[in-house]
Amino acid sequence: MPRDIGVILSEMLETIALIETALVGKTREDLARNDILRLAIQRAIEIISEASRHIPDVLLLQAPDVPWRRSAPWAISSDMNSIELPTTSYGTSSSAIFRT
Repeated sequence: MPRDIGVILSEMLETIALIETALVGKTREDLARNDILRLAIQRAIEIISEASRHIPDVLLLQAPDVPWRRSAPWAISSDMNSIELPTTSYGTSSSAIFRT
């Protein structure tokens, strides 16, 4: 039985909000020095990515600007200069929530 789409989207939005909250006032150096924070952010991104795989195609087509099917639509850059989340038309998230 497929998961309820409302629950999936709610979990994704809550996780994005947690990432945004965790990174308020943080610098690249803060993230580089704090292994627990970095791992928590990486795990949150994995949760969002996995949840996005359960969104029905009919809904994905309503937001064609979001790279839903890429293997990692949300990513921490290798030099930790930015954490990218897609910009949506739903008023949530920003394209770069952490950038130095």
